[in-house]
Amino acid sequence: MTNDIRPAYNGTGTEVVDSLTPATDIPAGRLSSVADWHSQSSKRARRHAAIASKLREVARMIANDNRVQP
Repeated sequence: MTNDIRPAYNGTGTEVVDSLTPATDIPAGRLSSVADWHSQSSKRARRHAAIASKLREVARMIANDNRVQP
């Protein structure tokens, strides 16, 4: 058996959504559905709550965007 030494993780835990903006062109409904899934997770609850919060924030921004789309 090998003893793999991995560097300590120093990320935010939310890298998957850190750069998410309304410009990513993902439907608000899809973001809300994914947020609901993250809200139900009990493993790593704090991380999932942060991800769900970011998803909902962007979904609200998309839903409130009244600009005319080309």
